[in-house]
Amino acid sequence: MTIILFTCIAFAISSTPPDEADPASPDEGNSATGESNDTKAVPEITKMPKLVKFVEAEYPAAAMAAGIEAEVTLEIDIDATGQVEAATVIVPAQESGHGFDQAAMLAVQMFEFEPAFAGDEPIPVRITYKYRFALATPEPKQTSEPTRDPVANLKGRLIERGTRMPLAGVLVTVFREVEDGETAGFEALTDIDGTFIFYDLAAGTWKILVDPEGYYPVRTNEEVVAGELTEVVYYVERGSYNPFDILVVAKRVRKEVSRTTLAIEEVEKVPGTFGDVLNVVQNLPGVARTGLFDAGFAVRGSAPEDTRILLDGTEVPLIYHFGGLRTVIPNGMIGSVDFYPGNFPNEFSRATGGILDVGLKKLRPEALGGYADINLWDSSLYLEAPLGDKGAIAIGGRRSYIDVLAGPIAEAAAGEEDNIRSIALPRYWDTQVLANYRPANGHELQAFFLYSDDAFKVLFGNEEDELEFSLKMRFYRSILEYSYVPAESFQNVLKISQGHNWTDLRLGDDFRMDDDFDMVQVRDTARWQIWDKVLLATGLDYLWSTTDSRIIVPPDNIAEEANSNSDIVDAAFHSVGLFTELELTPLDGLLVIPGVRFDYFERVDSSRAAPRLTTRYNLNDQWVLKGGAGYFFQEPMVNETSENRGNPDLGPEQAMHLALGAEFKPLEYLTFDVTGFYKHLRNLVVRSDDMLEQGDEVVPRRYSNKGKGKVYGLEVLLRHEFANNFFGWLSYTLSVSKRRDETGDDYRLFDYDQTHILTLVGSYRLPRNWEIGVRWRLVSGNPTTPVVGTVVDADWDYYVPTYGDRNSGRLPPFHQLDVRVDKRWIYDNWTLSVYLDIQNIYDRQNPESIEYKYDYTEQTYSGGLPILGILGVKGEF
Repeated sequence: MTIILFTCIAFAISSTPPDEADPASPDEGNSATGESNDTKAVPEITKMPKLVKFVEAEYPAAAMAAGIEAEVTLEIDIDATGQVEAATVIVPAQESGHGFDQAAMLAVQMFEFEPAFAGDEPIPVRITYKYRFALATPEPKQTSEPTRDPVANLKGRLIERGTRMPLAGVLVTVFREVEDGETAGFEALTDIDGTFIFYDLAAGTWKILVDPEGYYPVRTNEEVVAGELTEVVYYVERGSYNPFDILVVAKRVRKEVSRTTLAIEEVEKVPGTFGDVLNVVQNLPGVARTGLFDAGFAVRGSAPEDTRILLDGTEVPLIYHFGGLRTVIPNGMIGSVDFYPGNFPNEFSRATGGILDVGLKKLRPEALGGYADINLWDSSLYLEAPLGDKGAIAIGGRRSYIDVLAGPIAEAAAGEEDNIRSIALPRYWDTQVLANYRPANGHELQAFFLYSDDAFKVLFGNEEDELEFSLKMRFYRSILEYSYVPAESFQNVLKISQGHNWTDLRLGDDFRMDDDFDMVQVRDTARWQIWDKVLLATGLDYLWSTTDSRIIVPPDNIAEEANSNSDIVDAAFHSVGLFTELELTPLDGLLVIPGVRFDYFERVDSSRAAPRLTTRYNLNDQWVLKGGAGYFFQEPMVNETSENRGNPDLGPEQAMHLALGAEFKPLEYLTFDVTGFYKHLRNLVVRSDDMLEQGDEVVPRRYSNKGKGKVYGLEVLLRHEFANNFFGWLSYTLSVSKRRDETGDDYRLFDYDQTHILTLVGSYRLPRNWEIGVRWRLVSGNPTTPVVGTVVDADWDYYVPTYGDRNSGRLPPFHQLDVRVDKRWIYDNWTLSVYLDIQNIYDRQNPESIEYKYDYTEQTYSGGLPILGILGVKGEF
């Protein structure tokens, strides 16, 4: 258990009742120092423990009669709920034999605290507490000249420059020369608000020194005037504004075979991502490069639709605008990004590839703060503020304006084309609201709302024969969460998500798709620490959805009825998942997690049980062995089970995941991770030309569950946490992904097979708040199906290609270098950053597909994006 050390002092005065005692709590003028062997970035400590119930110790009678005072120093362990777990005397009373130590121990064990917070969670802490036994001072006899209270005549605050955060527990020194060259000085500690006060300073000039560790010193002079209060504010500049300088105070226990957790501060400056956190996932082991503007992730040889993208554990239709341009969640609201390329926990299902879970942040702001980010692509705004002591709220929004800035250029280009009348570039916007409220210890409510809107349109032809292509996508999601943690051994989290999607796609009069989709999801997860070596986790995952869609397409060669090219779906479905697992630690360092997941898929009327097992064994502080095995299921896509265009008799697809690996940590900031994996895929949905008899009719099957597949490979990750002004990682994936559509067919390469995937990411912090980073990728080209000949259709004077074996060819390798440069300026109340993010800096024309001459005698490659740079400015406060 990682803990934080605090220092505090309490007084017990024999002549005063307990409610008049003067206990000092950790909130009152004390600093925190973390003790950890890790240096991973986490949110800063946002709340220190606060003493809410003080118990006065019983003053030993013999000591009181003898007029003896004492001081006892103790260490107090406070759990994540604020209860005292243990207390130990570390410096006993100097006057031994009177019972001071025992009296102090009994008193502090009955203390109650508000827990400390680090990042978004309450954490256990250890505080050093001085309990002073002091006899009450008798009331002085009234004289003609009553005693004078101390007079404060120099008061100030220490504020961190650029962030406006108060600096607590910092020593402030005032001094000046007096007679005979001697120096007189006084010291004061800042309280939780960064405030310090000096009393009864003599009039005149005093020198001020503030020199906290990790900050530039403040040296200045202040004039103290007799009878007046001098008030000052000092903005203290941090030596480095790198978020990785923060010590780890709480670390999630690793339980999975393969899970990569990304901290927002760590990845938002990765080159080539334009500051978008989720784009960084494409640089992790096991993730293949998808095509231009593909929004999903091809994970360990699976298709993008086989990997689920979740928002705080709940389903979302899209996490990107327009195929990966931007994430619909602002970075400021993201607390973590957990990526599981396989063998994911029992709480997740409906996927045979991987899981990407974007966790929302637990808001703990101390003051109004946020940022504004303006670049050549779009602008975004994020604000967060506290709502009293128990709540907080954040709002965000983004609007693109490439349609406004480049629209006239696109219109001019369209006017030069004979077939294009006009073009409207992609336009998107989104807005979000996030709120937290903690009505009492152990209870927390969170509410979230998201709305996203995308639009795109192109007009072809002339006014008399106009052809329109347009796409509109809108959706909203709302999530309510209630977290109940009555004790450190039990917690329950209930989440309810609701949303609606609208999709409108048109291409002239022949193709139209109108799709309305509603969903409600309920997730409830309970975790109970039965005893030290056994933890039980169980939960419910319920998903209800309705689809009201209409798809009109040109008739195809298997349509036999005039209206068979129209597909109308108006139905409601639900999917129920129950899961349970045990976390067992039979030996020191050994974690074994057996579990099972039960799912019922109403749309295909099928139930499946998925047993899973993961294990991790910490050999020592440097080496970890890990392994996992399990089954995973997912429903076919909606269009594959429709009555008119699919096969309603399909069943769920199935995958078996096997993984074995090791982790090696030779240095505190360096980790080497290698994992071998194998996936066996069954009941895959494939196209079928079979015909079926249904009563008196013969109808096409269209799809079947005859597909099979196998994927195997090796993942390597060398990760350098921030240290010595550098962070980055090198990831490499060796993978083979094969499929077959019919029993007896030979296995072929899968469409997303990429044998070698190498990614190098690095960022270096330079002096004066400069930072430069690079990303270089080298990836095998995607499989292709070659054209081996042609046949001339004389009636239409048209060349019909003859294809070779499916996916027997391959595109040339992809490689690209991206560079990002950041510069930050620190002002008293805010910071300003300017960044330049350049993709494909050496303008590599990477082949994305093959284009043929009309008679297929020659071929060329269509390239991806050319060199592309985004210049932006970001202000934070």
